[in-house]
Amino acid sequence: RDDQGQPAGYAMTQTELGSDDTFEVVGGIVELVSLVVGEAARGMGIGARLMEAVRDHAARQGVDTLKVAVMAGNSRARRFYQEAGFTAGEEVLYHKI
Repeated sequence: RDDQGQPAGYAMTQTELGSDDTFEVVGGIVELVSLVVGEAARGMGIGARLMEAVRDHAARQGVDTLKVAVMAGNSRARRFYQEAGFTAGEEVLYHKI
């Protein structure tokens, strides 16, 4: 919590149990839908603690794979996830019509 008593950050996940048609997984995949750390709390290790909580959550479900999407150009988030052990697995392309 920050000095105002508000949460300093949060992580939101979605679990897909079972096999995957593209990647070899055990138990399924936990997708990290959102991980947010408030600006005032950045650089204090909160993101790393949230990531550890996500890993623990996956392990409790018997899932061995995490996945996260990073917006193009968000180099800070990309670096954070790479330092946490994530590697590129797919690339998603969008086309506005």
